[in-house]
Amino acid sequence: MVNVTTFLETSINRIFRTHLTARQLALECLLHAKRFIQELITFMTNEFSVWKHRGYSKLDAWRITCICVRRVFESLYAVRVTARDLPETTDKHFVAASIIWSTMSAHEVMEDYMKLQFLEHPTISAVISRHLAAHHVKSDDQTGTKLKKCEEQLRNMQSKIDKLEASVNRLGNGGNGGNNGQNGGRKIPKKGQDAQGNEAS
Repeated sequence: MVNVTTFLETSINRIFRTHLTARQLALECLLHAKRFIQELITFMTNEFSVWKHRGYSKLDAWRITCICVRRVFESLYAVRVTARDLPETTDKHFVAASIIWSTMSAHEVMEDYMKLQFLEHPTISAVISRHLAAHHVKSDDQTGTKLKKCEEQLRNMQSKIDKLEASVNRLGNGGNGGNNGQNGGRKIPKKGQDAQGNEAS
């Protein structure tokens, strides 16, 4: 910023060295524009931190901040467009007057934003309100989403339990089947018989 300011000041002093009034006006515009940029950067930093603190991700926080900054420059563009789209003419006075008018109008817009600290400016408030309204999720929708998620988790757990039961059953059937109904190679005594299969007395 310092190098840019120095370069512009040097250029202004050289170009308008014989036009004191124009030079003074240009230097004041440069100083005002520098202050505007510094305050805009501060606004961007603070705004990003605010949205991050509210739980937004870095990407979403920067998205909201950039939308606000874009609206600021759209406001500046709206008043500068008259100088940009000047008709072809040889009238130097008309061209100079149009450029000065557009420049002063842009600086007036800058001053309005700075007086209201950007955030309180109607255009910024409107942008933030529209963004929040467009990305607002109703509480009913949130509840429905959570319920669907719980149901899905319940189905997954039930599926896992069914698989575990099937595995246990296969293991049990395999162990009994390998002994043809016997337990460890021994016959299981029937009711009323001892371990050798004789009738109990």
